Amino acid sequence: IGGLAAAIALKDKLNYNDFDMYEKAHDVGGTWRENVYPGCACDVPSHWYSLSTDWNPEWSRQYSSQPEILKYLQNVAKRRELAQKIKFGYKLVHGAWDDLLKHYVLLFEVSDRDGNVLREEEVIAKVVFAAMGGLHVPAFPDIPGYKSFHGDVWHAAQWRHDVELKGKRVAIIGNGCSGAQIVPAISEDPSVEVVNFCRTPSWFFPRVSRHPPWPFQWMFSFLPFAAALYRFWIYFTSDVRYFVWSNHGRWLRRLVQGVARKYIRSKAPKHLHDKLIPKYDFGCKRIIVDPGYLSSLNRPNVQTEWDGIECITPEGIKTKSGKLHELDVIVSATGFDLGATAPPLVGRKHSVREYFEAHGGPTAYRGTTIPGFPNMFIVLGPNVASGHGSAIFVMECQVNYALQLVKPILSGETEAVEVTEDATDKYNAVIQSHLKDTAWASCFSYYNQQGGKNVAMYPGSLTYFWTQMRRPIWSDYIMTRVAMNGKKTD
Repeated sequence: IGGLAAAIALKDKLNYNDFDMYEKAHDVGGTWRENVYPGCACDVPSHWYSLSTDWNPEWSRQYSSQPEILKYLQNVAKRRELAQKIKFGYKLVHGAWDDLLKHYVLLFEVSDRDGNVLREEEVIAKVVFAAMGGLHVPAFPDIPGYKSFHGDVWHAAQWRHDVELKGKRVAIIGNGCSGAQIVPAISEDPSVEVVNFCRTPSWFFPRVSRHPPWPFQWMFSFLPFAAALYRFWIYFTSDVRYFVWSNHGRWLRRLVQGVARKYIRSKAPKHLHDKLIPKYDFGCKRIIVDPGYLSSLNRPNVQTEWDGIECITPEGIKTKSGKLHELDVIVSATGFDLGATAPPLVGRKHSVREYFEAHGGPTAYRGTTIPGFPNMFIVLGPNVASGHGSAIFVMECQVNYALQLVKPILSGETEAVEVTEDATDKYNAVIQSHLKDTAWASCFSYYNQQGGKNVAMYPGSLTYFWTQMRRPIWSDYIMTRVAMNGKKTD
């Protein structure tokens, strides 16, 4: 999605078409192409979880499903004539900045649809947008015995549609967002026995996903102002929720937490209330907009297991208390490894991974630029996510920010632009300091690295993020220009 946003902005705002897009898969869609598990849907309203340049007046419901979102993204690529700009099957394996020639040398591994590597291809790029996102490296739990299991095993992000679940006992490891979507979807078939292995409870809020009345769809199609107003209303009502996460709004957090507690009790079986209601603050971990998970726990073919997993055996899963659950299928709904998403690039001094490791985890200036990496811009980088808004809005803010830095490079005024180490260190010191004054600091989650550093969340409202990203602070960057006499100047 970030790649599409960058391409559209280059064409629309800079009237620039001399670019190529490289995609390791064979279709557009990113996480919505990869995640095809049953029940997969977005937990942000669709009229906001869409590109501001390409509204879709025909969303079928407020919270759209994976197939509908994927179709939307495919239509955007087609309508914008971006498909011919995309080279599919190209996986970036290495890239390095040439400080003499002021460009990147990128090495791609080219594969066919079956995953067979056909060749390697080298590409020269003056500017690089790293729009790989953070949700594409599946995280498997560290449980011994995976390979010994006699049945089928896979990750939720690599769903096996060729395996029939009817009449089988299925384990879902994990009760986060993906697990909470899968359990109610597959347990609709009463012949499928589901055992959901849970570790930590989540806070739930109800999902109201109605079909929009046809007059609204008509208005959104023919009255752009109406669509813009509705989109702004979603944005505004979502952004004020930031105060739930801020410690300045503890009173509001307690109020919302009470509502969530009441909701869980109203939907889930009574004997599970103590297990399902978290002991940590509302907002510390990702909130689940309930896709029907709590109600599905009342079904006779669904059970939860809160005892820790000891190991996987040939027959199934053995818990720490010694209980063996005999199974036919094991699915890991355990999310993604945010620390494994560093672009395989080497800058003037070090690789992105080395820079991340030296700073306790993914780190960037405004989530977008990294010292030592001229002309490189990360889309959906470190510390830009919110707990209450649209990731696409964030991506577009970053792209619009990056374009202002890219413009003098494309016009020939500047050869390279690079953020300073001092500006990056100061910015991230402020970010980490402000994060301590939020709900995210009250517990450990996948937002944190092992050292405790929160590498994902932005400690402010999206309105404030937008204001920060409107204009670069040019003094925070080193601009390498070409003087009239041919000598380079900074």
